[in-house]
Amino acid sequence: VQRPLRLRELLGETGSCISGSFALQFMGGYFWPQSDLDVYTPRYRSKAICNFLIEEGFQYKPREKQYASLSRELIEPEHNVPFICPQILLGATGRMRGVENVYTFHRCTTQGSDLVVQVIEARDSPMNVILSFHSSEFLVPHCKHHS
Repeated sequence: VQRPLRLRELLGETGSCISGSFALQFMGGYFWPQSDLDVYTPRYRSKAICNFLIEEGFQYKPREKQYASLSRELIEPEHNVPFICPQILLGATGRMRGVENVYTFHRCTTQGSDLVVQVIEARDSPMNVILSFHSSEFLVPHCKHHS
């Protein structure tokens, strides 16, 4: 993002966290191409993060069962959207435990690579979702108050 300090402010204002492979790369000094950024937000607080991403030049890419309009999807959360992850991490319903919705954003760089950010809306606490994974890479959350 072009305004990382504003993103950190939004993380604090919304109670959101960055976790996943991006956080592991940041903390461990690793680099994996094609890695996306996962932003975990509490339920119904994702709108500010989504709007920020749009201001940063990202485009919302709805999934098959999502509305094409992000504003309608944010207003009418009528369904859960499966999170793209290995089947072992999914609950019996085929959805990641504690996830209400996932909003995916893409931005093409000047070098032609595709940047991907997923805003993962938790039913309650983002940390409950992060800690439900069976992989230690997800146990490295980067939150405003802990960075």
